[in-house]
Amino acid sequence: MTEQWRQSGTDTAKRWLDVFEHFRSQEIEYDAVLRLVQFALALPGSNVPNEHAFSLMNDMWSDAKTQLTTETFRFMLIATVNTDKPCSDFYKEIKGNKQLLRSIHSTEKYKWK
Repeated sequence: MTEQWRQSGTDTAKRWLDVFEHFRSQEIEYDAVLRLVQFALALPGSNVPNEHAFSLMNDMWSDAKTQLTTETFRFMLIATVNTDKPCSDFYKEIKGNKQLLRSIHSTEKYKWK
């Protein structure tokens, strides 16, 4: 089976699905293994996203911005990480979207994009 996976380029998640399907068909208990695999597959493959966020933070930091509160700087960083638009364009888009602003200020979950 492993040779078939290698030749076909089957990804790791699909391989584990095949294994669990085999366990299920053979009525083999696999709860503990399933939890372990779910945990392992949830771990990031690299720290690139974290390094990218720290790089953005260092690029944004300046003497002028050190006067901002931590919360304001945090929100600026979140906006920068989650959009590829300049801050001024992002601000205009948000400000012009009344429905989104109502949703943001409400206690209900909302979807954007």
